[in-house]
Amino acid sequence: MRKIYLSIFTSLLLMLGLVNVAQADEYLRIGMEAAYAPFNWTQDDDSNGAVKIDGTNQYANGYDVQIAKKIAKDLGKEPLVVKTKWEGLVPALTSGKIDMIIAGMSPTAERKQEIAFSSSYYTSEPVLLVKKDSAYASAKSLDDFNGAKITSQQGVYLYDLIAQIPGAKKETAWETSLKCAKLLRLVSSMLMFLNDQKL
Repeated sequence: MRKIYLSIFTSLLLMLGLVNVAQADEYLRIGMEAAYAPFNWTQDDDSNGAVKIDGTNQYANGYDVQIAKKIAKDLGKEPLVVKTKWEGLVPALTSGKIDMIIAGMSPTAERKQEIAFSSSYYTSEPVLLVKKDSAYASAKSLDDFNGAKITSQQGVYLYDLIAQIPGAKKETAWETSLKCAKLLRLVSSMLMFLNDQKL
């Protein structure tokens, strides 16, 4: 089961009174891609409660942004999104560029060596998404994907799971989930695996 966690390393320490905010001002800097709807995305205005993206004329919105606003309010801060590529989120947090990550980041053993994670705020079951007219559209088990070319977003744990699909051809990972969605013409950009399969 895929668990999406909210990483709040610096803000958790702040709440416990162990450290000061990375940048001592009125902002709580939240790292996210702002390219992973419905959790976070970029828009051109502040409608529907969107939050300013640092250094741009754009705004971020989505579930993650609304959670960030609540945490910032509880800490007496103003939320400020720092748009960051996926692979740059952990380094941005550990270097103090951002105060927290809210980006659907799973707590892998490797990540836990560098950052702390909060409790889960969202869970989902992995499934494999295929085109409607694909030769794999009638697949019933992982074995039915023998010979299939499969990929996902770069840097996410789902990419590592592809090796568990018998005979699947692991393709180069895509840089962002948005590119996956455009290339596959799918509403959802997150590669997941067959529903009800335990990998």
